[in-house]
Amino acid sequence: MIFKRKYKTGKKEVKISKIKLKDGFVDTVPGVPRFIEKYRIFKQWGGKSLMGFNPIVVSEDLTLQDGYVTYLILKMFDYKKVDVTVE
Repeated sequence: MIFKRKYKTGKKEVKISKIKLKDGFVDTVPGVPRFIEKYRIFKQWGGKSLMGFNPIVVSEDLTLQDGYVTYLILKMFDYKKVDVTVE
């Protein structure tokens, strides 16, 4: 039997590469105006602040639940770790 690692609920810092995507996210293109606005805000803050961004929410097995646009932008800027909310 294989046991999957479970993360306790709350805020955690995890490697972006550990976050898994549900098929629903992979098959969905985010809204262009929303993506551009968040990208602009991120660039305005020099790629250092997530102020105004929804938090990335993951399940206990690190499957993305919410925050797909934030996730994509952080991947674009080659972030290695991110604070997430585990629910």
